[in-house]
Amino acid sequence: AVSSNGELAALAANTYAEQYIQRQRDNLIDEYDARASVIQEQLDAIERGEGDPTRAAEYSRELEDLAVSTQLARTSGAIVIDEAVPPGGPFEPSPQRNVSLALTVGILLGLAAAFLVEYLDTSLKDEEDLVRRSGYPNLAVIPRIEGAKAGDGPQVVSLTDPRSAAAEAFRGLRTSVQFISVDKPIRIVQVTSPRPGDGKTTAATNLAVIAARAGQRVVLIDCDLRKPQVHTCFELDNEFGFTSVILGEMTLRKVAQKAPDVPTLLVVTSGPLPPNPSELLQSDRARQVFENVGETTDLLILDCPPVLPVADSLALTSAVDGVIVVASAG
Repeated sequence: AVSSNGELAALAANTYAEQYIQRQRDNLIDEYDARASVIQEQLDAIERGEGDPTRAAEYSRELEDLAVSTQLARTSGAIVIDEAVPPGGPFEPSPQRNVSLALTVGILLGLAAAFLVEYLDTSLKDEEDLVRRSGYPNLAVIPRIEGAKAGDGPQVVSLTDPRSAAAEAFRGLRTSVQFISVDKPIRIVQVTSPRPGDGKTTAATNLAVIAARAGQRVVLIDCDLRKPQVHTCFELDNEFGFTSVILGEMTLRKVAQKAPDVPTLLVVTSGPLPPNPSELLQSDRARQVFENVGETTDLLILDCPPVLPVADSLALTSAVDGVIVVASAG
């Protein structure tokens, strides 16, 4: 029995128990009385000559047994062993118990929420995560360029700060590419990324500078015919470029420009942007340009558009020896 009054709770509990016992007894006595009434009617019928006189003794014994059972039922059956007494204090609210319960539930919900967030989070956290999800080896981990801010665009740190940690990481990238090309020479490399802003142009330009300063003859072509940035990295003119060569307006030798302070690096900017970049990159003329350059240089690097927004880069995969995908941590 629950009540805001202790005395009332105890009274309710005891009253319910007493009424329950009395109800059980009354039901049993009523059952015995009903059976006795039927037997008595049989005896009355025998006395009137309407029944079987041989069963009169049997009916009499049954009546006596029922009388004894009825008497026993009035004093036997369920009994109250311990009466309810008013409690010494309320059992609720219990601040300590409620706080403990709330703390336990809060911890469980927090753990569930953390697992849910982790399950739904598909971003790349570290190098191991990248390797596990892609199934390919990681060539280098490039740290954020010191002093660079969001929106600054590509940074050719190998020219501006060759002793920095980022420049050293790009040297490691070149070394990784060399190790991969031990069995099969890699002359044409495509550099792309999943999304814009992941750092593909930064990787392409710095790899080109590092390889050229290591003594290789390097050509860097800006194949991003939607949002080219290579010419801004080296502060070069972009009036004529790669598209001019594909359209037959100029030769590759005329549009190629030397990178500042890197004599063995030739840069071919994008040139005028066409209305159909994918078709232009898929053309036989573009493949012929790549093949000719690849035969006369040690390394040809193609800075290509990101693969998720557009399909331009996918059109070039069959024309290159290797693809470097630049993924942004996080």
